[in-house]
Amino acid sequence: MVVCMSPEPGLINIIKETLGKYLFFSTDLKLFFEGIDAVFLCLPTPPNLDGSTNLIFYDAAIEEIAVIAAARKNKRRVVFVNKSTVPLGTVRHLEEVMNSHNVPNFGVASNPEFLAEGTVVSQAQKPDRGILGCGSRDCILDLTGITFVDSSGIVFFLKIQRYLTSIDKMCVLYGLKDNVQQMFNITKLIRLLKITRNIESAEKILKNN
Repeated sequence: MVVCMSPEPGLINIIKETLGKYLFFSTDLKLFFEGIDAVFLCLPTPPNLDGSTNLIFYDAAIEEIAVIAAARKNKRRVVFVNKSTVPLGTVRHLEEVMNSHNVPNFGVASNPEFLAEGTVVSQAQKPDRGILGCGSRDCILDLTGITFVDSSGIVFFLKIQRYLTSIDKMCVLYGLKDNVQQMFNITKLIRLLKITRNIESAEKILKNN
């Protein structure tokens, strides 16, 4: 039995509806690490007495994650995403920790949210802006697990394409299901994005770019 308590309207229902389907909780990261695409770092970063950011929980978490990521059997690309409120330069710090543990095939990014207490669910579902910061590398997106794309999803892919074009980088998508491919055809996204069948061909496209 799971008891949920939250001051955020609608959050408890979302947890109940997704728990055991798409949402799982565990203290053992190794159970979920093989084959994942992204790790979102949502950690408390309270202020110190001098006003600086206390990163003790953040640093402990990324050290543990780095050890597990370095030892994983599935070497597919994984992206570590900062959701926490952290100081400038933390993404580079994250990258340095991963490199110090010889973590293979990874990327780092920042995706902060600025949500008002009491309206988190509604704001997250209908954001007025999206902020994403990442390194200078090209990217590959695995869509094999995506079964449906609506208008908000189309907007998301358009934002990615426009951003990467602005910095002269490329994004390659692979593994689209037939209905998702059809949506990309209807909306003409097929003309804007590089789409292929598998990760091997995606990597080849980036290598030859």
